[in-house]
Amino acid sequence: MKILVTLLTVLILTGFKPSIIEPTSDFINIVKAMKNDNWIDDHIRLTKVSIYPEIDRDSKREFNGLTFYPIDYKNSAIYSADLNSTPNKTKKTKALSSVNSIWAYFYRKEPQNKINVDGLIEQWEFENDTVAKKALLELKEIAPLAYFNTKPYYFTNDNFIYIFHTRAMAFSYEQKPIYEMFKLKMEK
Repeated sequence: MKILVTLLTVLILTGFKPSIIEPTSDFINIVKAMKNDNWIDDHIRLTKVSIYPEIDRDSKREFNGLTFYPIDYKNSAIYSADLNSTPNKTKKTKALSSVNSIWAYFYRKEPQNKINVDGLIEQWEFENDTVAKKALLELKEIAPLAYFNTKPYYFTNDNFIYIFHTRAMAFSYEQKPIYEMFKLKMEK
């Protein structure tokens, strides 16, 4: 028992946080709030169209009635952009590649029109907030390649990075209020 107490004390003092194997409750609750502004998840649309290739449609998981997708780092847009950013195809994003888990939420505007505005929110979990801040610096460098011709938004909160991106520049401006609401609620 004494060894267990000592081990737990060391883990707590070093800032250890267990890995999250699902979207955080904050992430889920804020996504629920998006529904009030007619932003909904839509697995059927995501499956019909070939957008956001980083998402494995078969891996969908439901949490509180909302559809989320785990993303493997090597399938992420960041990983692909990182490899393609150097002539010898070597990675330069050490902190980003140390991600523990990535969860994505696909959303679109309801009702659908001729132009269907949609986007993706990704929750990247890291070992601690120091690594997350280093990863954010790397993200700022690589994001223009990963999200070419769009305006992604991102921020850190504790040991997480949240990335908001779309498939078209015109949609980027429509997601900015979502990003601002999300960031404000996370900072509380």
